[in-house]
Amino acid sequence: MWVTEAILGRIFPSKCTACGEIIGKYRGSNALCPNCREKWELNKRARCKICGMEVSDCLCGEGDMYLSGIRDHLKLVFYDGVGGVTGALIYSLKSGRKRSATQFIASECTHRLNEYLSSRDIDPASVLITYPPRTKKEHRSNGGDHSEIVSRAMAESLGCGFIRTLVRRGGVKQRELDFRERKINVENSIFPLDGVSLDGGRVVLVDDVVTSGATMSRAAVLLYRMGAEEVIALSVSRAKSHSTE
Repeated sequence: MWVTEAILGRIFPSKCTACGEIIGKYRGSNALCPNCREKWELNKRARCKICGMEVSDCLCGEGDMYLSGIRDHLKLVFYDGVGGVTGALIYSLKSGRKRSATQFIASECTHRLNEYLSSRDIDPASVLITYPPRTKKEHRSNGGDHSEIVSRAMAESLGCGFIRTLVRRGGVKQRELDFRERKINVENSIFPLDGVSLDGGRVVLVDDVVTSGATMSRAAVLLYRMGAEEVIALSVSRAKSHSTE
């Protein structure tokens, strides 16, 4: 076995998701090289200009998220765009190009959620994890739904329940729209999954990037209509415009 892995390691060396540096063996390598991992950790320490907390501790919502009933919005970093470490990880996550990037993000989200639940003395077994789904076109072109993959991994690690609650029909990518158009787009494309009842459950809603908060807000409204007692949002990143740096 070790011979096979050694050969694969030479032919397909693992590379850093952000900068492309060769960082490890074929099996079990990390998503980021030491330099980019340090940048990632520094990104987590950027401060929110609303509450003044480091972003990895910030609970501020966005747009209509509070009006939709979302209690807290957990996030890991601010989005640093194309060419940044976070931007590279998000791109790899969305495209499904690197399993190590997906595993890394799932692990980081799991750690953040576990900290939060512990701070509120909440048993993870009492929590349900769900996600706002992608369009069928995105699902087909990328071989799956990245938010679902991350959500399932988080649920398995923490011992939470995982549940599919929403369905997406039609609509276009949010990044192509302004604030008003984003809200209209999700209202006309995200719907409750038939036959699902949350029966007073505490739900964690997981997504990758929050910009206007429209997707999270629409999803939360529907989750409450389906019987959720509490909705908590968790995203990998939040729009850079809210950083003090």
